[in-house]
Amino acid sequence: MYVPAEQTRGERVLLGRDEHRYLARVLRLEPGDALVLFDGEGYERDARITRFGRGEVELAVVGAPRQVPGPPVAVTLLQALPR
Repeated sequence: MYVPAEQTRGERVLLGRDEHRYLARVLRLEPGDALVLFDGEGYERDARITRFGRGEVELAVVGAPRQVPGPPVAVTLLQALPR
């Protein structure tokens, strides 16, 4: 799950209403379940759900951040527009 880098620097992460709905209703996760947080800057952290509140979810960050290597090949995307 994407979480901005400044939110993953501490031991706890508090996510808002949209993330609460996604984790609880779509993925059907419960307190104690594990997930991986990524920050969009090339780092991942493991986390566990500690509680679901009213419109928010609290995660406990577990372990140190680990760097994720980029893709081994460059990808170029082209688009052709019809006339």
